[in-house]
Amino acid sequence: MKVIIASTSATLTNRVQARVMACGFMVEAVIGNSYELLRQAKSLSPRLIIIDDELEGGNLASVIETLTRDRRPVIVLGMAYKKDFYQPSPYLEFSHKPVQLPLLENTIRMLVKYSDSLRVLETKVEHYEQKQKTDKAVSHAKKILQEHESMTEEAAHRYIQKKEHGTTDQQTGMRRENNSKFQ
Repeated sequence: MKVIIASTSATLTNRVQARVMACGFMVEAVIGNSYELLRQAKSLSPRLIIIDDELEGGNLASVIETLTRDRRPVIVLGMAYKKDFYQPSPYLEFSHKPVQLPLLENTIRMLVKYSDSLRVLETKVEHYEQKQKTDKAVSHAKKILQEHESMTEEAAHRYIQKKEHGTTDQQTGMRRENNSKFQ
């Protein structure tokens, strides 16, 4: 599992890196500013990002919000009074400084498992929402055919199915034609 650590403190980075590696995870990058963090998070797609709240660069709250909106699990290491500075998210955990390494290890394991489960559930919800939209469109099309073409519901359903398959067959036929022209 790839992890990014974002901190300007060498001491904190070394302690966290040792604990991350002890958990069996691989530290993909150690980053010293928030701009580079956003760039690397996009290109490396880590499973977890650990951020020191004293990281230099832009507005850290905005950076963290961007990362969590992209479904990237983030652990922020900071002073207790700063916890409320960050927008709540299921992909965000806050760990108090000074960092207690056994607690950090448990937080890492918990957040990774939780975020993986959450991603699966969100994907399923998106699938069901898309299916619901499709079903609603088909139902609406059937009603229109029934009203304007005086079809029964069953006839309208068969008509929609034929059109759907006909369009697919036509597209496939056109692809075959185009492919034969270029050969």
